[in-house]
Amino acid sequence: YPDLKVKAGVCVRWVITAEEASLNSCNSVVSIPAFNIYQVLAPGENIIEFLPEKPGVITYSCWMGMISATITVTSAPP
Repeated sequence: YPDLKVKAGVCVRWVITAEEASLNSCNSVVSIPAFNIYQVLAPGENIIEFLPEKPGVITYSCWMGMISATITVTSAPP
């Protein structure tokens, strides 16, 4: 899972292209609890959309929490 950098107040449209051979029982779900997102990945394009409202660091992971990364939300431009 990659670390992401986004801006507060800007809608995020994250496209994850998953190849069938790379999906397994652990990494086939992206869980972002801060945005109430639990996305099961299918082969091909998967779209996750959310609106980060304030700066900070948000952790996201696989469904078991064993594979994780961060979403860094920076301040929106004035």
